[in-house]
Amino acid sequence: MQWEENRTNFDRNLAVVIGINRYDSNGIHDLKTAVGDAIAIADLLEKEYAYKN
Repeated sequence: MQWEENRTNFDRNLAVVIGINRYDSNGIHDLKTAVGDAIAIADLLEKEYAYKN
């Protein structure tokens, strides 16, 4: 297969997007936007790059 700049050159792409706001540890502070950021990235992958949810 010849490399093409305009495509991923893979038959199948997978993405695992994880956002965690709360941690059960005193050493890790809770976050405010991790879940929302993960949702935004997942939406982008689905809408712009045809990933399936």
